[in-house]
Amino acid sequence: MTPYMTPPQTKTSDAQELPTLSDPPRAKKQWAFQAAEFLILLLAAILILEGFFKFAGIGEQEFLEPDKQLGSKHIAGKLVTWRMEGYSHDKINSVGLRDNEHKINKPAGITRIALLGDSSTEGMQVPLNETYGKVLERILNEKSPQYEVINFACSGYSTGQQLLQYERDVRQYHPDIVVLLYNRGDSIENIFIPGGNVLSQPRPYFYLDQNNQLQQDNNVLGACSSKLKPHPFWDYLKKNSRIYGVLSATGLVLSINENGYRKLAAWWTNLTNSWVKNDRPATWQVSYAKQNADAVTEALLTKLNADVTADGGRFVMVIFPNVVQDPDLQRQQSLFEMLSNHKNFAFLDLTRPFFDNDFKSYFLQYHFSSKGHAFVAQQLKPLIETFQTRKN
Repeated sequence: MTPYMTPPQTKTSDAQELPTLSDPPRAKKQWAFQAAEFLILLLAAILILEGFFKFAGIGEQEFLEPDKQLGSKHIAGKLVTWRMEGYSHDKINSVGLRDNEHKINKPAGITRIALLGDSSTEGMQVPLNETYGKVLERILNEKSPQYEVINFACSGYSTGQQLLQYERDVRQYHPDIVVLLYNRGDSIENIFIPGGNVLSQPRPYFYLDQNNQLQQDNNVLGACSSKLKPHPFWDYLKKNSRIYGVLSATGLVLSINENGYRKLAAWWTNLTNSWVKNDRPATWQVSYAKQNADAVTEALLTKLNADVTADGGRFVMVIFPNVVQDPDLQRQQSLFEMLSNHKNFAFLDLTRPFFDNDFKSYFLQYHFSSKGHAFVAQQLKPLIETFQTRKN
């Protein structure tokens, strides 16, 4: 009799066991759980970092956003903590001015003063209440509240942008006096000069045509139209994310101090610029003759004075103190003073008053210190009061 024999069985270790049919769903479930856990931890880390930066006041220096007509403008309602030169911690108001809230309708019995300018008038380097606009308002109202000063200045604005800003935004406030602080470089920023950086800070440009009439060149704004459109995601980050602010500030510092980073940024800028209408700014050809920056600026100032006068106001041009003896600014001081005499608007050159005093303490690095802002206000006070005396 053949003994009963069981079929041979192959022994395998636990590690060599074949996967069961239930393993794939379990693996997918485990992967999904890990992904969800990673996202939750990432979100928590972002919120914690945002909270820490908010507590420390870090990453709050972003305050500009695109504008399709002017190129850029303030982010309305943005809290700004500025540390790059000086210090300030103030909020842009609800209509995008570095100022307190102001009603459009002018109160009865009030002389309203509008300030135009760039970063020197904007005064991000000092607390809002220490800017020359606020100091001027206080010292004018020491005896009785008769004056209101509104600061429309914005970093980087040229004379041309200030003219357009007056026509679009400022005149609706019906200012009695418009004060423009002219700074070095404003003139050259009024005309188009081909180069690789024109798309990085788009703005309107101006020129004089064959009949010597002032014309506006919007080619760069048109080429950058996609950049100037609202982008909900990036606009939200710029306004609300302090992490975004830290990364942006880091990029700015690296671009100033690191040559390798500048080369990388230039390569990226050239690459992205090549995507804009398949054109390169260095090859752009304009339909008008090469422009004289001083002549164009004189035309812009003449137009602004005419607009302010037609609206029943008085125009005042103030020139930034030429403490570095810049030859271009020296030339423009004479040109614009003669223009003011010819066109009958007030003119104030701050150079001599600054030299007659300890002007070094009036600056931080490039911008006015709190002491400098107060000194500018003191120089403006008698000029403003002269207008009021003539009015009465």
